Amino acid sequence: MARDIAHFDLVEELDAADAAAQDGVQPGAGGQAAAGAGGQAAGAVVQQARAAMRWTNAMSSFVLRRMCQLISIGARTDKGFKEVHLNQVAKALQEFSSNEVIGTQVYNHLRKWRQRWIRLTKLRELSGAQWDEGTYMITLEEEHYKGHAKAHPKDADLLDKPIENYQQMQIIFAMGRQQQVFHGV
Repeated sequence: MARDIAHFDLVEELDAADAAAQDGVQPGAGGQAAAGAGGQAAGAVVQQARAAMRWTNAMSSFVLRRMCQLISIGARTDKGFKEVHLNQVAKALQEFSSNEVIGTQVYNHLRKWRQRWIRLTKLRELSGAQWDEGTYMITLEEEHYKGHAKAHPKDADLLDKPIENYQQMQIIFAMGRQQQVFHGV
């Protein structure tokens, strides 16, 4: 599922980063790789520990709008977005937010939004759920809402309130779902 979004192997990249960390890159150690035996410090690659990025609503909306623009010019393939497009969006986001951003972060953030889209589509299919196309809101009767929110507390943020960035999610993620249904997958 994760490989549907990009044409690069994220698992290999994460494995390489883990291997580098085990070979002596110490987070919080001045951002430098630890020197190996035999005086390899001069040839060691200096790596900086990347702090976790805090995504704001404005940043998320920016990324989703940019991905929609890419779709409108035909940049998405049937397998998802190419690495070059993820890097373009990362660069634009970096200019917009003044935060250092790379394509992998954009890819991972899109995965988060895709998971949200999947939850949303499942909630729309709930028995008793009502969909308001004007406000992009899923509503449940009070008793049904209380029972569902108690059993699934994470779903409460998508029920009985307008869904943020619904149109962008629909453009980005519903296309793949329609193709899967059409092709019988």
